[in-house]
Amino acid sequence: EPAAAASPPRLGAEPSARGPTAASAPLEVAALGPLRIGGTGREGAAADAWSAARTRELLVFLLLHPEGASKQEIGRALWPDASASQLRNAFHVALHRLRSALASTLGPDAGLGPDAGDGETVAVHAGRYRLHPALAAGFDVPCFEALARRGLAASAASGGGGLDDLLAALDLYRGELLAGEPAGEWHLARRDALEHLFLQALAAAGELLETAGRSAEACAVYRRWIAVDDLCELAYRRLMICLDDLGERPEALRVYRRLAAVLERELGVEPEAETRQVHEQIQRAARRSR
Repeated sequence: EPAAAASPPRLGAEPSARGPTAASAPLEVAALGPLRIGGTGREGAAADAWSAARTRELLVFLLLHPEGASKQEIGRALWPDASASQLRNAFHVALHRLRSALASTLGPDAGLGPDAGDGETVAVHAGRYRLHPALAAGFDVPCFEALARRGLAASAASGGGGLDDLLAALDLYRGELLAGEPAGEWHLARRDALEHLFLQALAAAGELLETAGRSAEACAVYRRWIAVDDLCELAYRRLMICLDDLGERPEALRVYRRLAAVLERELGVEPEAETRQVHEQIQRAARRSR
């Protein structure tokens, strides 16, 4: 297996302060953004163990499929062009390396227990390979999804709840799934779904922060929204309103000019009437304050 084109993941990374990752989780994997893998083993040995890109990819694939996957399903995802004999060899090499990397990262006192495969890190049942359930406790993807969905549901139900869950979800989302990793096309649909959920969480959190009078924090949320989707006019408009609330009218006007330039360059259109109206109101207020 060739060496990874990307840098190996950072080992021993601390979980987010807001994140729900269990403090006692034997393995911590942050796949939203640049991949980070940490555990209780010796950091130097663990870093060497994860130097192969395919080992890292197999780990995340299995974490994203907690119900398990067959050799054929894994093969189609990680080695789509391999022949049957090539797949057989590549799969067993990658599986061996994954088990070795987990052993190095977890150390001798991981305490996985007998829940799956008599404590094996990767067990096979009825032809399906899956990670020991305890290894998923420190995985950021399901934590992010649970927090974001709970926060969105609460904000929709009460019109004011869910903010803490949404902010915790935003803290966990450091970037696209497996950003910078040479992973196959299998992860793209999940990557896009996670980004869509992230954008929904940004919109809801920004609105709740505005309602609570926390305009500076709302501005930071809207700037993150624009950084991911720089054609979303709503995000620019809400940012302009928050900046106006903070008395930062020159910056609000600069945001409008940036939006107008982006829309003209990318789509050949001008901002919507509602956005132009907000711009004009801020301009008039800026003139009166001189």
